[in-house]
Amino acid sequence: MVDFSWDARYLAPLTALVCFTVGFLTYLALLVSVSLERRLLDRYGADEGQTRHVLWANKWSGFLLLGLLPAWVIVFWLRLPLSDFGAGPVTHNATYAWMAGFGGFVLVVNWLQARRPAHYAVYPLIRRARWTPALLFSSLLASSAFIVAYEFLFRGFFLFACMPLMGAYVAIAVNVLVYALAHIHKGMGETIGSVPLGILLCWITLSTGNIWAVVVIHLALTLSADVFALYFNPNMKIERA
Repeated sequence: MVDFSWDARYLAPLTALVCFTVGFLTYLALLVSVSLERRLLDRYGADEGQTRHVLWANKWSGFLLLGLLPAWVIVFWLRLPLSDFGAGPVTHNATYAWMAGFGGFVLVVNWLQARRPAHYAVYPLIRRARWTPALLFSSLLASSAFIVAYEFLFRGFFLFACMPLMGAYVAIAVNVLVYALAHIHKGMGETIGSVPLGILLCWITLSTGNIWAVVVIHLALTLSADVFALYFNPNMKIERA
């Protein structure tokens, strides 16, 4: 648990909420901007424009706004180490157990799901018929950066900032509420589904004392969904440049 001074106990959760509000709303504005997407399509064409929109308006903007911005605020404004918010070294063996156990379970589920046309009709987000190894690497790298930033904001900064002031149960409840609100633009199904998942991810984070187990689980979930869907989709193919 973070050993905040009296002032920081109240300042840290408020700062985390402000970072989330500013960062996420800006990110969402870029993500759903029709004019930005149209400019990219007009300038680069359908395939390359859509690719750039996913990589930059979706993934790298999220890394900047949800990851680098909160990290900068923590280090240079709150003047606290990132390790106080779950980004320190792994010190608990349960971290590796969750990575292997839950991460392996996610891979198996995604392998089975990826065979369904409904799955590979959505994933990967980049809808190119022909993929080069360089494009696949760029997609996985951007997705990985986004996921690290995403988990650092939710299960790191926001959760650990709230803990000293609210206690575990209330901090988890507040975190899951904000997490659910962040999924509203994806539809009611994902919003409702984010509640039990959010509770589980918060519990894993607090039980291990860091964000790395949930980062690996989230990486396994997202990256395998893309790779497996690409493998099973008869209309997509990886070929040499």
